[in-house]
Amino acid sequence: MRRVVFCAAACAGVSGWTTTSQARFGAQISGIQNETRGVVAYPSQQSLGYLWSFPSVTHSTAGLGQSITWAWDGELCDRIMRIMEEDFWEMSFIDCRDVRAALHRAFETWSGHHKLIKFTDVTDECAKRGELNPNCPLAEVWVTFMNSSNLNYGGVPSSDSSAAAQAVPYPRYSASFLTTSNLSPFVYAGSNRIPRQVIEVTGGRISFNTDDPYCWYLDSSFCQGWHELKQQNTVEGVYAFSVTLLFLFWSVAMCAMTAHFLMVLRRTLREHKELTDDLEPLGGRVGMALLLAADALGPYKLTMRLTLISLPWAFYKAIFLTCWDCYDFEAVAAQQIGHLLGLGQTDLLPTELLPSQGPPGQNSYHAGLASGLELNATNCATVWDGVLPGIPPGLSSSELNPSTGNRWALMDSMNKHNPRTCLTADDLEGLNVIYPTCTGAVTAPQCHKQSLYFLGWFRICIFVIGPIILAICTMIAILGPHHLRLLYLDRKKMRARARVHENPPTAVSPSASSSTVGAVEIIAPPPASTGEVEIVAPPPASTGAEGAASDL
Repeated sequence: MRRVVFCAAACAGVSGWTTTSQARFGAQISGIQNETRGVVAYPSQQSLGYLWSFPSVTHSTAGLGQSITWAWDGELCDRIMRIMEEDFWEMSFIDCRDVRAALHRAFETWSGHHKLIKFTDVTDECAKRGELNPNCPLAEVWVTFMNSSNLNYGGVPSSDSSAAAQAVPYPRYSASFLTTSNLSPFVYAGSNRIPRQVIEVTGGRISFNTDDPYCWYLDSSFCQGWHELKQQNTVEGVYAFSVTLLFLFWSVAMCAMTAHFLMVLRRTLREHKELTDDLEPLGGRVGMALLLAADALGPYKLTMRLTLISLPWAFYKAIFLTCWDCYDFEAVAAQQIGHLLGLGQTDLLPTELLPSQGPPGQNSYHAGLASGLELNATNCATVWDGVLPGIPPGLSSSELNPSTGNRWALMDSMNKHNPRTCLTADDLEGLNVIYPTCTGAVTAPQCHKQSLYFLGWFRICIFVIGPIILAICTMIAILGPHHLRLLYLDRKKMRARARVHENPPTAVSPSASSSTVGAVEIIAPPPASTGEVEIVAPPPASTGAEGAASDL
């Protein structure tokens, strides 16, 4: 039995749901209609097949019975986390649980629109049994990775640059297949109804590419604005416009900042004439001039300018390119699940037709469901009678993809620029045709998902705060030593003044002779001794009478 491999490819084309049998084996709408009436039996490959069977008894776990079980390869988590662009300098904002939660949401995209299709994660149960591998008997779908060293998991070499992910259904021939309207395929042989053999799916594998240069992200909402612009215009045009706008504003701001800084530098040179002295080394004078100019700006203005230098580049590399060069994990996973359920890529007909098969299949729509008809016990058994090729007429502009003129569809071939995480009317219509329910069918697509919009904004905050912190550190490195030096000189002057205040100069005596020459007062010292001995003459001798009298 041939296993059909579906790849998430980078292509564009028409839109309108199709089945695996139509896309790969050339099943025709008219042929499927004849088969549902039992008129004719075509070869199994060209019949409507590659679908999950409805259980014949309520307790059966085969096919859609109870639930489709899936398990997550433990090695996938380590590999895909290395290329998940939800981090900041190797510090991740998410962990493996967030990636698995995204896969849960992808499964819920389909099960939330059909009451008979359910999915159950049995990863932990397989791990408890020590059988967390592709052969775990509890898991019908194995979710794993593919890369150049692990080709068996992917089915197609990862050197095929168009394959970001792959879905490989496990088919088998069955004569006991049941549709969800509880009917068995048959063909009339005269008046007798004979069971008709079809190809049913019993399991499958979903693989995600973990080779370089592939990268992934989880926040589908954050990048959606750019993706919508791409779908309404050209990818190249949106890229050129966004990058030009970003760096045009950056260039204008840089020119204005440079002009202002040169004016501050000129004023600084006027105030510090010594910086133009040719006696000092040129390098030292230039460095001091730039330092004084930066100081004149002040810490806030300098930080703003340093931030503006790096901020656009951080935004471009870490935020813009993530939405441009990486794949939306949840959107790709949802599309691969659609392939396992039996839907083909709507815009690749007839390029996916396998060799020796044909003629090419057709894009389809259901006239009744497209016009609001509800399925019931009467029409659900012959639901294919209302299927026509092409797309419904009279659709509004909001229902059409402007790049193709056809209906929006999650099952369009997936690339980096057109991810969708929710079913559209086209996808839901196809699901209701291949898995019809006679009562309670969901006919209006719903999109109620847990928003991860905060991840994108958190990434913006981090990559804005990061350059601001870097600018603050750079500002401190530039102005810090300069201000420390000025602080040191100020304190040195204060200490010198304090010493003068504590030890004032001695006051000069008024009698001291002094002379003033200009502004300097010169105090004349007393005349120095000549070293000569002063001889004091004795008093003169007395007369005789005076001497006699003294003798008495």
